[in-house]
Amino acid sequence: MSENTISEALDAAGSHDLDGAARDTGPSNQDIIDHAKSAYQTFRATVDASAQALAAVVTGGQLTAAITALDDADWQGTVDPELVTPVLEAPAVAKARADADKRLGTYSVGVFSNDLRDGGVGVVGFARATDGEGLAQVTLVLDIVKHAVTTEPGRNLQLGQWVKAPDALHDEVYGLYIQSSVGGIQLDVKIVLDTDLEPYGFVESTGASLRLPAKAYPFSGSTSVG
Repeated sequence: MSENTISEALDAAGSHDLDGAARDTGPSNQDIIDHAKSAYQTFRATVDASAQALAAVVTGGQLTAAITALDDADWQGTVDPELVTPVLEAPAVAKARADADKRLGTYSVGVFSNDLRDGGVGVVGFARATDGEGLAQVTLVLDIVKHAVTTEPGRNLQLGQWVKAPDALHDEVYGLYIQSSVGGIQLDVKIVLDTDLEPYGFVESTGASLRLPAKAYPFSGSTSVG
């Protein structure tokens, strides 16, 4: 497939009249797009490096079993945090974590799920402070239609970088979901903003396709711990 880099996908988002579907409250879609672009430019090196690491892990094939185990986990129940360790410690991901902007002090590994514990839709996994050892379960719930995202076994993997410490990821958020391609595969990015539209985090994903006509989709949602 032809490359549609994260930067190109963001540039294209500016050409869509997404304000036609503006939300009833909160910032306009265009405000979200503009601040998402600014957040990406601030942390571009970290986001791009994590996207490349994700593409390398998914296409390399050595961690397919580990990725499948994450996808098959019962995220409505109790999940062993060590399920994320093979991905978290994979050489490409370990390097991306080590080189990450220090303002993004938390790194997470997870999957996209249409069956979160509260019945919602979004990203669930475990996060670790870049200078820490413990793992905390974190969830990013998105206000998108259930099953609007389809997942692919063995490729459904999400890497996240967050401004806050793992145990502080418990907030209302806005963001922009964009479809791009990296390393010859579809790789989507969720740029997450706080309620002041300041950078909150980034999630790069493979094996989870948004079935909507737009290539960029502003969202609101929430994060939670545990």
